[in-house]
Formats: sequence, structure tokens, C-alpha cells
Amino acid sequence: MECRREAENGNGRLASGQRWDGAFLMGFLHHVKESAPVIVSRLSKVVPRVVVVDPNGDNLIRKTLECLPSYRRAGEDSFRLNKLKSIFDSCGYKLVSHDIVSFVPPFTPAFLMGLMLRLEKAIDSNSL
Repeated sequence: MECRREAENGNGRLASGQRWDGAFLMGFLHHVKESAPVIVSRLSKVVPRVVVVDPNGDNLIRKTLECLPSYRRAGEDSFRLNKLKSIFDSCGYKLVSHDIVSFVPPFTPAFLMGLMLRLEKAIDSNSL
């Protein structure tokens, strides 16, 4: 997911007076779900563009796997796209593009991987 903020929120500057061109949020927002709105709000003050790579919470298999004890222990609780989008929207960002990289969630148990990869193309467009 890529978001851009057209209008400035705050002064848009770091303490040193430098600006960031953008930020990459790589696979952690769902681990800090309660704090995500605050993180994005603070980020919006210094970064006009954000690329977010996070698990697909609209993927039925992903949400099912998140019910497993091992996923729960790891803090896995992925965002639905609309929820993640609303967090960024509330901070002045606008969704520019989004892509589903893979139907098969990371850390899928090996015994399921073959079946999941075969089903990926047929089911990828389905969501919750």
C-alpha cells in the first residue's frame, strides 16, 4: 500500500530541519495495532509518502491462521485494508496504490504450502 499526503500536517520537518521524502513500514504495524494511529499521526508530520508492507487482513486463510496459538503468541492480528486505509486517511494521507503480493501468508506451515500455492491464483481475488 502506498499513501501520499498532499497537504502539510504540522511543519513537516525533522528536528534538524531536514525532510524525509518517504518512509517504509515493513511488516510491523499489525504487531502494534493499538499504537498504529499514533505512529501514523506522528509520521504524517515529517513524511509526505509512506509505503506499507503488512499482512493481508482481508485474506481468509491469513485470518484463520491467526487463530492458531503460535500466531497469537507472535502477536499476529493483521489489519483489514479498509481499517488500515482509514488510519492513514485520518492523518491526511490518500491511498495511491495497493497490491496483494501473495495469497499464501508468511509462516504458513510447510505441510500446507503446496496446496496453498496451487489454490493461490483461484482464490486470490476473494476477500472476507
